[in-house]
Amino acid sequence: MLVHSKCFSVLSKVLLPSCLLFFMLPLVGASQTEKIVIDGKTLSIGPSNQKNVTKILEKEAKQGLPAKEGILFIGSSTIRLWRSVSKDMTPLPVINRGFGGARSWEVLHFIDDLAIKHKPKLIVYFCGTNDAVNKKNDADFIYSNYLSFVQTIREQLPDTRFIYLSVTKVPSREKVWGKMDAINQRAQADAIKNDYMRYFDMNQFVFDEHDKPITTLYRKDQLHLNREGYAILTKLLRPLVEEEWKRACDETR
Repeated sequence: MLVHSKCFSVLSKVLLPSCLLFFMLPLVGASQTEKIVIDGKTLSIGPSNQKNVTKILEKEAKQGLPAKEGILFIGSSTIRLWRSVSKDMTPLPVINRGFGGARSWEVLHFIDDLAIKHKPKLIVYFCGTNDAVNKKNDADFIYSNYLSFVQTIREQLPDTRFIYLSVTKVPSREKVWGKMDAINQRAQADAIKNDYMRYFDMNQFVFDEHDKPITTLYRKDQLHLNREGYAILTKLLRPLVEEEWKRACDETR
């Protein structure tokens, strides 16, 4: 059985525990669900999520890898369902590696296959809505997985830049909005302190002037954006992506 373990050093300019244990240990139980251990916490890799990642890799095997050193969009269904992202960001070189149901530790677990091998200059990250619904996952734990993701990337690709898309306070998960706010506050604070990290507020366009969610921007599930929602997201996010892409290219010349 292969065991992979790593003790992270302090993330440059980011407040992390003095030694953040990132320890992944595959375990097989009666249900054959893969387990990993992150910072002493045992977590499952959802079978459907594993299947979704496998499909991505199988498609790559048939079609070949996309060009490296581009812009990687990664995370949960908000990324996966943004099927027009490459067109919406044309002519920027975009790769979509979102997978349905993704939780922060799963994005971290699949980091080699979904991120590092593409050697992205810029990463747009969205994940956390699926984590937040579980009472066992507090804001610190969820956000620490993003920081571990950032550090792992920068250890191998030190010039990579990051745009963090805030956790969206979707209508169907109102009970955990407070936790989502806490995650977003941490991300926003770190983006202010670190030049290579940027923060984009997803909630700026999904609430009206009375601070009520605009339900018409979502699909029937009130969880995922619809075409109108993505159109607004594109209009607001694209200038930041263009800005960060230019900086990423300038820094690697």
